[in-house]
Amino acid sequence: MVNIINSPYRLSGKKIVLNLCIEGEPLSAERVKFSKGSAYLPEKTRDYEDLIAWTVKGNYRGETTSSEIFGLRAIFCRSNRQRVDIDNLLKALMDGITKSKVIWEDDSQLREISSSIFIADDKPRVEFIVYRCKDYNPRATCLNCGKELLNSYPSKQTKYCSRVCWSVSRKRVARVCEYCGETFIIAESKAKGHPNRFCSRECLLKFLAEMRKKEGSDKWRCETCGAPVSRKEYKRCFSCRLKSRQPKSNCWAYRILVGKADPRI
Repeated sequence: MVNIINSPYRLSGKKIVLNLCIEGEPLSAERVKFSKGSAYLPEKTRDYEDLIAWTVKGNYRGETTSSEIFGLRAIFCRSNRQRVDIDNLLKALMDGITKSKVIWEDDSQLREISSSIFIADDKPRVEFIVYRCKDYNPRATCLNCGKELLNSYPSKQTKYCSRVCWSVSRKRVARVCEYCGETFIIAESKAKGHPNRFCSRECLLKFLAEMRKKEGSDKWRCETCGAPVSRKEYKRCFSCRLKSRQPKSNCWAYRILVGKADPRI
């Protein structure tokens, strides 16, 4: 039996993702057929791809990824001498692995393929190895940190690896917090508006609480902090209600206090 690990070059154990043998006659992928305006895959091909998919799913213990690049080596041992196209054998195998949805998300992640056919074999089977390989194609890099962008396509026009790098790269201005007096830096486009007059959400809540105490009615009080509320049916003031909520926006995470190290950069 041919050792597919050593052909055409030797693979290390760390690169190998899956090494599998499926007993039975290797089948070619048939063409899609049409009936009454709808397309369908022949039952024989569909069952064979399902067999490959369930076998791969039962033996693979890793994680599915959309960023890694893979290679495939396969040998097809057939019991007869019938002429068959090797690309159709490979298509059925790759479609079965893709259908399992456990190694890669799409077979476009394959960059290396090596295969052979052996005819008149006593034990018909298909043996294949899926392994990780390097992607030598140039990739775009993040304009802020220089990190390689894994999923960069011309249609996406991706320039940054994360929202943090995108936020740091924006034009920023310095502001002084109206409550505690700390100087903080914020994106110029975000420098306007009531919440952006403060260095943190805590300072905003404290400022609102003091404003409610000055401007509210003396008849009705907040059950939590005792600050005045504007209506009798209100059990909590506006500041206490904000404290109980989780902020839906992450705008506070991108503020940099002057004089303190920014852990994100």
